[in-house]
Amino acid sequence: MKFAVTIVSPLNYVHAAAFTEIAETVHFALKSLGYDSVLTTEGNIPGRQHVILGSNLLPHYPLPIAPDAILYNLEQVDRDSNWFSPALIKIFKSHRLWDYSEKNVSAFKEYGVNIDHVVPVGYVKELTRIRFVKNPDIDVLFFGIMNPRRKSIIDQMSLNLKVGVINGTYGKRRDALIGRSKLIINIHYYEVKVLEMVRLSYLLANHCAVLSERSSEHDLDDLLEEGVAFSDYKDLANRARELIDSPDERAKLSKRGFEIISARSAIEYLREAVKTISN
Repeated sequence: MKFAVTIVSPLNYVHAAAFTEIAETVHFALKSLGYDSVLTTEGNIPGRQHVILGSNLLPHYPLPIAPDAILYNLEQVDRDSNWFSPALIKIFKSHRLWDYSEKNVSAFKEYGVNIDHVVPVGYVKELTRIRFVKNPDIDVLFFGIMNPRRKSIIDQMSLNLKVGVINGTYGKRRDALIGRSKLIINIHYYEVKVLEMVRLSYLLANHCAVLSERSSEHDLDDLLEEGVAFSDYKDLANRARELIDSPDERAKLSKRGFEIISARSAIEYLREAVKTISN
């Protein structure tokens, strides 16, 4: 079987790059399993089984996609999300669907959408690649789209810490900023609080010290507890200060976080997922 791992990439839409690391994870895992795989922005290459990331963009960017394409959803299911539309639900219902989150399975059922297989976010060695500077000059780095609940925490931290905030910066430029940072913070965008495993997995794969708001996925929080500093929303700013003042604790988080994520083999997750394709 030949694969094409597709990132839906509208012209001049920089945020499509947010899917790059997971696309690479799927691609390298498939190659490790012995399959022919290519990374692409095309949706219908003859003779290849497409796995498409960024399907939430399809209602606004009608990329022609193969009828048998698999849509791999990496977004949280939330009624308040501006991408969760009847048009997208129709697209999901017309294709085989993978999802990264068990929590999304029940949420999708409310809309009559069936998840064919849950493919958790896993680890491949090719994604351990960020280089860290000897003397980091950023205390806390946040990257993502801003909203009031995120801004409130960032404003609190900025009172006594050097905080970096980036949005729309990906790839090597973002990695360089991560490499200059002592701590990365993860703050949920939605009140539903689904854990951002897409974001966290890449950070942990690169030995980052991570502070995260607790999520509604208690099983995942428990799994990562030793490798991620979890905190309630109201305590995030104070916890960030504590971690900046404790290099030893950050080093322990970095070490244990990498151990935890590297045990989540993307190769094994894809091995099981591929078995379902012919079913």
